[in-house]
Amino acid sequence: MTEFNSIMSGFERSCKQFPENIAVHCLDESVSYETLEQTVLQWSNAFLNEDLKGKRILIHLDKGIEYVKSIYACLAAGAIYVPVDASQPIERILSIISQAQPDLIITDESKCKMLNDVLVSRFVLSQESCYFLNKDQKQVFLDERLDKKAIFHKAKPDEVAAILFTSGSTGVPKGVQISHKNLAYFINWAVDSLNLTQKDVLSNHASFSFDLSTFDLFAASQVGAATWVITTQQQKFVAELVNGIKKYNVSIWYSVPSVLSMMVATNALDKNTTSRLRHVIFAGEVYPIGALRTLNTCLADTCSLHNWYGPTETNVCLYHKITNEDLTKDHPVPIGKPLAGSDAVIDCDTGELIIYGPSVTPGYSNVIDGRNAKLHEQFGHATGDLVRFENGVYYYQDRIDDMVKINGHRIELGEINACLSTMPEIYEVVVQCITTDFQQKLIAYIVPNTEAKINTLAVKQFASEKLPRYMVPNNVKCLSQLPRNANGKVDYKILRSLA
Repeated sequence: MTEFNSIMSGFERSCKQFPENIAVHCLDESVSYETLEQTVLQWSNAFLNEDLKGKRILIHLDKGIEYVKSIYACLAAGAIYVPVDASQPIERILSIISQAQPDLIITDESKCKMLNDVLVSRFVLSQESCYFLNKDQKQVFLDERLDKKAIFHKAKPDEVAAILFTSGSTGVPKGVQISHKNLAYFINWAVDSLNLTQKDVLSNHASFSFDLSTFDLFAASQVGAATWVITTQQQKFVAELVNGIKKYNVSIWYSVPSVLSMMVATNALDKNTTSRLRHVIFAGEVYPIGALRTLNTCLADTCSLHNWYGPTETNVCLYHKITNEDLTKDHPVPIGKPLAGSDAVIDCDTGELIIYGPSVTPGYSNVIDGRNAKLHEQFGHATGDLVRFENGVYYYQDRIDDMVKINGHRIELGEINACLSTMPEIYEVVVQCITTDFQQKLIAYIVPNTEAKINTLAVKQFASEKLPRYMVPNNVKCLSQLPRNANGKVDYKILRSLA
């Protein structure tokens, strides 16, 4: 039987073998593995003293080096990290806190004030020091001395490492549990597949609440490589992304296709800029074939292109290294074949892709999914994606439900419907995703309450106070009534024609 190689054992090994290597770059700060290890041991030891082993620790920080330290400290203490994106509306963050039921919240002093009504103890990061703030608002400062007996928790394969919250069709975010086995299986495969070494620099564009980020952090730490953490502000500016690629000599880029397309569209990428890149990987959504061809012309001949596929519940479960022949076709490239040790099955009745293997989640933390509860017990997950199998690889076709992906973000249209339906001026609402050759748009079709006047800007403002930016409708259309078919159901075909 193969020995379980956990991600934290790899991190500990890198700290010992490459103490002076840079572990994390962010803005003008760089932290070595030795320095990172010292903080991680200090914090994790404090968490163990608070009896947090096996407990849930929610992280509410701006994206940066302190966030990275927090993730590793949670895992080193044997706790479960629950990441939230601090750029999201506070109402959604509070909803996730309610669903996650954490035993501790890691935050900073500015965000701590936003959580005054949350009766959960906190670990507060300040410029001077760190301290625990209990439910009675009593401060207990962290002992600066490092306990010489402090050690990393030796995780067992089935222990839960993280809970990642995604959009839920009922309006309640779903907490996907990720076990140490799930992480180790994917990360060890990725390290071997890409032949990563301590000389590599990986980009981290995704939010830490997004499953793409697990590769950026944990694959790098297995080999003593560096990760460039791209802040939320930097994500918005092409110049920042391109400058970072050059400044940090990025060798592995991983993001959703829309980010790469944005850089290509502004003529920011060329073979000189990308000369140090060994691999460019995209995931999270379909890459239009024309745009992918253009991207390929911006990459050095020595750089390979990869399409990785998988929902949060499976992380990456299929992969495909793109060939020159793929780029000559008039349809998107394949999502590929399963990772070794996994299996992909197409449901013969529906055409839905079902994944089996060690990457599959043990289940949700806060909801029961009737379709997948039994499958999860068998290490299986029904993806909701319709696929076809051709010449040894799988191709994505469509969805069987109203879940969509925009800029890589998983969005349940039902969650937007549920949110907007609480606006007093709205009687009825349906949200659709309209896809063109160039972009995807969310359109809200609204029937106002009798005599109510709907201001489209007010609808967007209402949504933006409750939902992440990527879930706010691009357009709002007011109708006297929703079109319905002979069975009395909403006629989505007619709605699309109104877009």
